Amino acid sequence: MLYREQNAQRALSPTSITIADYVINPFVGCDFNCVYCYARLNSTYLKKKEKLGEDFVESKPNFLALLEKEISEKRPRHVLLGSTTEVYQHIEERTTVTRSILDILNKNNTSYTILTKSHRIVRDLDLIGASPDNEVYFTVNTLDDAVRQALEPAASSIHERKVAISALHANKIRVIVHAGPYIPGITDPRALVYEFAAMCPLIEFESLNLKMADRTTLLEKLKEHYPHAYNEVQLLYKSKEAYGDTYRIAEQQVTDIAAKRGIESRFFIYPYDSYYTNQIQY
Repeated sequence: MLYREQNAQRALSPTSITIADYVINPFVGCDFNCVYCYARLNSTYLKKKEKLGEDFVESKPNFLALLEKEISEKRPRHVLLGSTTEVYQHIEERTTVTRSILDILNKNNTSYTILTKSHRIVRDLDLIGASPDNEVYFTVNTLDDAVRQALEPAASSIHERKVAISALHANKIRVIVHAGPYIPGITDPRALVYEFAAMCPLIEFESLNLKMADRTTLLEKLKEHYPHAYNEVQLLYKSKEAYGDTYRIAEQQVTDIAAKRGIESRFFIYPYDSYYTNQIQY
C-alpha cells in the first residue's frame, strides 16, 4: 500500500445527497479494500494509475486550512463525512485529520453525520457526543467474521464493530446500523436486527448497486468462498426480474422482523442497473 500526499482543491464538496449540505472526504482512496467498493468506479479514482484500495491512499496536507476557510464562508448547517472514503481507516491513526475536522465542525456549530465501518470512531466519542444532532451510520452487513475477512479484508472485525456500536449507544450518540450492500446469500437481516435492536432506533438496508459495485472482484470472491451467494448475485446481474423479486422479498422480511423488535427499518432498493441516488431526507 502506497501512502502519499496530494493537496486538496476544496474541503467542502457540494452534494446531491439530501442528508447534508456538503460532504467531507479527507482522503482519496481507502485501505480497507472492500471488494464491492462503490468508490472504485468513481471518476476521481479512475483517473489514477493505481487501483483503489490495493495500491494507494492519498492524504491532503492542506485540508484543515481549507476547511477552516470554507466553513466560515459557506456556514453549512449539516455535513456528511465519508461519502467516498473511510474517515477512520488505518492512515487516520497517523494523520488524526478526522478528529481535527470534528473539532472544527464543533467549534463552528455545524452538525454532522459520519459514515463508517471502523471501530476507531470510539476515540472521538467526546467530540461526536457534544451535540445531539450528530449521528453515526455504522456499516455491518454480516455478523460472520469469516465473510468479513473475505469481502472486507482490512476493515474492522465484527467484534470490534459490535463494541464500537455499544460504546456509541452508551454515550447517547444516535447510531444507525447500515446493512449495505445487502448481498443475497450473505446478509442475514434477522440476525442483524436481533443483534442491534436494543442499541439502534433504526436499521437500514441497501440493495447492491449493480452499476457502481466492482462486479468482477465481487463475483470472483463470492465464487471462491461462497458459491451459493455467487449464484444468487450473478442472477441479479442477468435478470431485472430476479433483482426486483429478490429485494422486494427481502424488504418485506426486514419490515416484519423490525416491527416485531419494535424498531424502525428502511430498505433502499435502487432502480435496476442505475447510478446511486440518495433517498435519505434530512
